[in-house]
Amino acid sequence: TLGLGADDFLPKPVPIEDLRRRVAAMLEAAASRQASRLLPYLFFRAAAQELALPLDAVAGVAPRPALRPLPGAPAHIPGYFELYGEPVAVLDLAARFGMRCEKSLAERKLVITTVGGLKLGLEADEVWDPEGLEAGAVTQADALASRYEGLQGRLLGLARGSRGMAPVIAPAALLEEAELGALAKALKKMATAVKAA
Repeated sequence: TLGLGADDFLPKPVPIEDLRRRVAAMLEAAASRQASRLLPYLFFRAAAQELALPLDAVAGVAPRPALRPLPGAPAHIPGYFELYGEPVAVLDLAARFGMRCEKSLAERKLVITTVGGLKLGLEADEVWDPEGLEAGAVTQADALASRYEGLQGRLLGLARGSRGMAPVIAPAALLEEAELGALAKALKKMATAVKAA
């Protein structure tokens, strides 16, 4: 009889090729169900600090290009570049958290996210492949967050990936409201200057 939770019923006897196909289909269905329960995160490193972002907050990953200056932008934003015709301001995460990137400019990567309607490239020394995590592997920000200097008030929680525990940062908390306003103003001024040129 077909037990509870079973995916298929195998009549007996079963031709070997039919059996293989059915087993493969059952395994694929089980893997699909498992994957649907996983929460995808992107892990990366800025200076010595490993960090994570929910994958749905990531618009892409790109090599760090040469940047154009952005007068009037907040501290820790060394400039911007254009990606598919859209300006992306770069945030030096390491400097933001009181550290320094370890890789040369040419070796760094940018994790692109959106903050307040603006594209922001988070400068990283390394970016790893996304990982699917069980819900129990992600905890809410709590007293453990005090271990992460400079990250207080900027965390969504802590995620345990294949390399250990990493803070999950909240993109919206990376810039203060005044800084976000200054960045938007600087980008608008830059766009106006470009059109006038």
